Parts: sequence; structure tokens; C-alpha cells
Amino acid sequence: MSPVTLPSDVLDRADFERHQIPIPAALDQATVELVAARSGKWHARNGCQYGREGAVQQIPLLGIRWDEVCRNCANVASSVDPVHASTLRAVGEVSAMRRHIDSLTRMLADPDATFEWLDYAKWRARCPMSTESIAGLIDQIRGVRGYSRTIAAINSAALDYSRRHDELLAQLATRLGSDAEDGLLDRAVDIVDTDSPARAESDLLAAITGTADSGIRVYGLKDRSFDAWASVAGLWLAAHRQGHSDPAMITANATRYVAEHLSQVKDLTRLPADPTVAVHPADTPQSWSDRVFSTLRDRTVTAWVDRAEMALHGLRGVHRRDHSTEPERALLVAGWPLHVASRARLAYLTQYPQLLPPMPIELRYGSRLSDDYDDRDRTTVAVLRVPDHAAEQAHAISSHIRSTPLIDDVDPVTAARQLLREVGVVIHPADLAHSPRPSSRVETERRRLVTALNDAQFQYHSRPFALNSRELPAHLHGDDRSWTTWEARAAFNHAGSIFIPGVDDLDLFALAFSRTSAHNTADVQVRLEIAAAKPPTVHSRWGLLPEIEHPPTEYTAGLIDIPAALYGITGDHSVVLLEISPCRDPVAVPLNCIAVIQSVRR
Repeated sequence: MSPVTLPSDVLDRADFERHQIPIPAALDQATVELVAARSGKWHARNGCQYGREGAVQQIPLLGIRWDEVCRNCANVASSVDPVHASTLRAVGEVSAMRRHIDSLTRMLADPDATFEWLDYAKWRARCPMSTESIAGLIDQIRGVRGYSRTIAAINSAALDYSRRHDELLAQLATRLGSDAEDGLLDRAVDIVDTDSPARAESDLLAAITGTADSGIRVYGLKDRSFDAWASVAGLWLAAHRQGHSDPAMITANATRYVAEHLSQVKDLTRLPADPTVAVHPADTPQSWSDRVFSTLRDRTVTAWVDRAEMALHGLRGVHRRDHSTEPERALLVAGWPLHVASRARLAYLTQYPQLLPPMPIELRYGSRLSDDYDDRDRTTVAVLRVPDHAAEQAHAISSHIRSTPLIDDVDPVTAARQLLREVGVVIHPADLAHSPRPSSRVETERRRLVTALNDAQFQYHSRPFALNSRELPAHLHGDDRSWTTWEARAAFNHAGSIFIPGVDDLDLFALAFSRTSAHNTADVQVRLEIAAAKPPTVHSRWGLLPEIEHPPTEYTAGLIDIPAALYGITGDHSVVLLEISPCRDPVAVPLNCIAVIQSVRR
């Protein structure tokens, strides 16, 4: 049983009663040995220097204020029965979920409260309980005598709170309204920006007035650059989102704002001639050029607003359709969860379901998945199932968004998997089947490798854990025939050494790579089975194994060689932990998916 951290808040009988969860007799009578120090903190006996000052007391487990227990006394938690710790943790998550729901309920009950999609994203991201975490904690206590009614009550409370949380978020989404109109606004600006000379016109205004960005930053000098088109686009978007959609009013405000920043001509040679502006007898070159520029500036701003209004009108006509029959896309978004200010414009995506759970990854050199500078090295990506208009809005907001249509003959999970492979993710944990037996493809490859390694071409590879192997450490040829952890690890660390699951000695391999005895990772190359999708680009490491006969295709699963860092093997010897670039966390890969593991240490 894996260790479970204890809740940080006090838990007593009232928490169990509040959720109608029966207290098991064993938990009700459980105690913890603690020592009270003069500071008021509780300490474990011999846990730290302060744990030796007072007498040991038997403190009831229910009701302990864990924030008053010394954090340096790590053996306090280890002294608690894992079954009790799992129960307390589960009830603690349920209690935190109830407080979260109560806060959200009070917020929604306020008729004067205003919300935006960023608030929605924050409430969803800060949910303190998940069905996966509760299920994992319940697995720790399942089958323990006297806990069946407690397990059923925890499950019931967790499901009820999850349902209520989803209902409250649905109410919040309803108050926020459809995100379709907001997406059309972004797309209208994007159309004007890319399909009209707006950007060139803005550059011309800046050049005439000397407000162009030189790109040179000098300490102590103010940056005088001004982008007129970007400013007008921002004013137009803000006006429509605030319900002020009168084009004449928007044009007047935009013209006045731009005039405050662009007023005088500094480069007369860049000013286009305008015969409609008459020359007055009292004109100077400066006054005449300023009037010519004023006409050009106001005409240009008016044209920008008119273009944006026309683009919006055209988009509204195209998108007058029933969203219930709207096509959908699989969309990959970085920077998950979208609950920070830098992703506020994409926060509306949080309302859509995930096709695959989010994955933290390292970004490849030169690659970008978001507009946020903080994500230049690493990020977390999620693949969502979104309607077509939501995907188009996301593309208008960020050029780094990726999506693919979900047409009738495309499996949504396969489409999501393909998007991940485009950014370098070879396997997702959800792709790995935890079946009791390896597939026929994996079993056939294992037998083929055993036969091939007997040929002269491949005899360079050693199999230190092969049954009846002659490759034994030197001292094992004497009377002592037992392997040590160090010897098993050293035997496999030779370049080219291989281990074939289901054929070689699994106990010896586990001795070398048990998580408790392995002090560092091992560089390996793994031949494993991956699901159907377009084959990823993988640069295999050095090795002389026979070529793969059945690689993956867009429609069939297949075998692939993947370089990885081996962290170890689980206690039941069924799963190895592999860090496979660009994933930042080790992936639990069942041995039944693996044909061979090869050491690539030189």
C-alpha cells in the first residue's frame, strides 16, 4: 500500500456527521503517540530535538489539528495506519469540496456580481476534489473489515458534490452567455488585420508623425511608439463587448483617441499629397501639412471601423446556424489550466470536455505553443472537444492553437492523439492498455527477438537476466549464487544489454530497478506498442536490434523504438516508469505493452 499524506485541516466527528459518513470503530479508537512541547506544538517521539522534552501522550486521531503538529517530525504521518490516513484524506477532500460549493453558491446568489470567463476557469481549476483522487483513496481501504459502509457513504457524498459543482458551473456559464459572439469579434479584427492594408496604413501614420517603433531601448528614454490600428481595434472590441455597438460613436471615440497621440507631421516626405485640402493664404508648411495629415488620419480610422463592422456583419450571416448540429473539432491548447490573466481570452475553452487528460511537457527548441513568454521552456497541454465556432475563435486569438475536424469517420480520441504527436508526445497514459496479457503483436515480437539474438549478427547484445544465462557476475561462479541489487544493475548497464519481458527473469530485472533501491535513472530504448495515429517522429538511439516488422500507421497500432529514462519498476513488477521526451513526468507503462528494453549506456 502506497503512503498517503494526511489532511492539513482538523478533522473530527462533526466532519463525518456533516456528510453522513459512518466512522469505522477502528478509526474511532485510533490514537497517535505525540509529545507536547513548551511552544505548543505537538511532536513525534524522537521525531526531532523537541520531541524528547515531554511525556508521550496517546492523542485520539480524530480531532488532531495537523497544523499544530511539527512538520519536521515526518514519522508522525508514517505512524498512522495507512487505512486511517486514506479515510481521513478522503473525508478531508469531501469537506473541502463542500466549502468550495458553498462559496460558489454564495457568489452566484449575488445579483450585482459580474463575471467573466476567467472567473469560470478559476472556479473549475480550483476544485479541491476529483473523482480520480477519491477513487484512488477508496482503493486503499477497499476490502478492509468494518469499512464497507464508510466507503459507500464517501462515494455517495463525492458523487453528489461533483454533480452539484457541475450544476453551479453550468449556471455560471449561462450567466456569461454564449462565447460565439465574442469569437466573431476577434475573428473580425483578425480579418481586417490580415486581409486589408490596415497594418501598412498604421505604419505610414507612425512614420509621418515620428512615432514608429525603432526597436532600440535606451534606459531613461520613454518609448514614443504608437500603433494606431492596434489601438482602434482594441477600442472597437471593448465597445462591442460592453454593449456600445453604434459605429458612429465608436468612430468618433477612436478618431479622438488617435488624434491625441498622432497630431503633428514630423516627416513631410512620407505625407501623401491630398488635392482636396485647400491651401489658405495664412498657411505655413507645418499648418498645411498638419491639416492634410488630419484628413488622412481621420479617413483612415473611419475606414478601419467600417471594415471591422463589415467583417462582423459577414461573419454573423455565415454563423446563423443551429449550434446543436454544428461541426466539432479536437483542439490542442497549451498553458492549461486557463485560469491566469495571460490566458483570459482563452478561458472560455474551460467549459468544453477534455478528450485526453492534460499533460505537462518540455517544449522543443524553437517551438512555441502559446503566446505567453513564460511558456518558452515548458507548458501543460490539453486536448478539448469544442464546437467549430469556439475553435475558430481560439485560432483568431492565438496563432499557436492547433485543431483538427471531427468528421464522421474519425475517432475523437485518435484525432486528439494525433494532435499530441504533432507536438512530440509519442504516448499518452490513456493509450496504454493495462490488459492481463500482452497483445499477439507484442508476443510475436518477443519470440522473434529471442530467435534473432541467437544469430551471429545480433550476438553482441547481452541478456544478463535470461534464464540459465551464462553471463553471471564473477563472484556468482563461486558458492554464493545470490544476486545483489548493485550486481543486477551493473549487469544491465553494459551498452546493448537487453531485457525481454515475459521471457527473461523478471525478478532479477526488478531487483536492479526497484524504486526503493534504484538511486538514479537508466538510459534505455524501449520497443513498445502504441495506438493508431500518424506515426510520430522519433530519433532512435544506438542499437543493433532487428528492424521492426509492424510499425504503427494512421489506422493500426504498431511497435516503435522510443528512447527513455527508466525510473524503476512498481512493487507488483507489472509496470515500469519511463520518462519519454517531451513529457516532464514519468509515464506508467505496463510491461505487457513492451517487447524489449535495451540499455543504451555507452
